[in-house]
Amino acid sequence: MQRSDRSIDDYLARLDDSVRDDMSTLHTVISPVMDDLDTVLYTGTFRGGSDQEIIGCGAQLFTRPKETEVDWFIVGLAVQRNCISS
Repeated sequence: MQRSDRSIDDYLARLDDSVRDDMSTLHTVISPVMDDLDTVLYTGTFRGGSDQEIIGCGAQLFTRPKETEVDWFIVGLAVQRNCISS
């Protein structure tokens, strides 16, 4: 997963009607709490091989067990196959 330069508003606008309102509402609720942190869209292939788009708030570097560093978020919001996860 990598940071995308695509806007979160563009991402939300392109979501399927069945999840757009819920995702927009959750993003609206989460944003003020994370206001001072960077919020970006992460895109790419997630573990397990699924393509994902995740709204990530608050960038942080994590070190994996094999000593590789990963740029990741503190709070994420994503549409999954059967649910919305945060």
